[in-house]
Amino acid sequence: MKPITHKIIPLAVVVFGILACAAVRPNRAEMHGPEGKVVVDIPKAEYEEDTATKVAETIEWLDFESGYAKAAKENKMLMIDVYTDWCGWCKVMDKKTFSNDTIIAKLNQSFVMVKMNPEKARNYTFGDKTMAASDLHVWLGYGKTFGYPTSYFMIAPGTSDERYAQVGYLEPWEFSGIIDIILSKKK
Repeated sequence: MKPITHKIIPLAVVVFGILACAAVRPNRAEMHGPEGKVVVDIPKAEYEEDTATKVAETIEWLDFESGYAKAAKENKMLMIDVYTDWCGWCKVMDKKTFSNDTIIAKLNQSFVMVKMNPEKARNYTFGDKTMAASDLHVWLGYGKTFGYPTSYFMIAPGTSDERYAQVGYLEPWEFSGIIDIILSKKK
């Protein structure tokens, strides 16, 4: 009788390899926009969380249609968090990044925030467009879809379709740098 370990060891090696690759992320954030792929390096030293002034704020998440209309009315930018129910990194982003006081304060000041799951069967009407959730996901990415989570940023909803995509999980300090870059794009 052969020992069972000969079947377990290769599987364990494969699982370890997958976990090791998932845990190693480059020290940069990739942001995609209408001009193509832009690589942005955000050193951690540039992020300073103000621990003396903790706020008891949270993010008010809206559905896409309500968020788009509110952003257009209030002349704010729109941030769309595209997620799925099965995405582990989406849950980490919610728990670590979107619950960070500095991130909450920055987003609440200049953005209207939307959560959208493109796997849910739903149609969205905004501006002069009506799209199914999966089509909206493709539209947001200028004809491409990216992994989960992806944060899309619309600069001037209602007046412009200019938008940018930040793909993947980011630590709060990385996401703070992306927010600063997006804020600099508001004309």
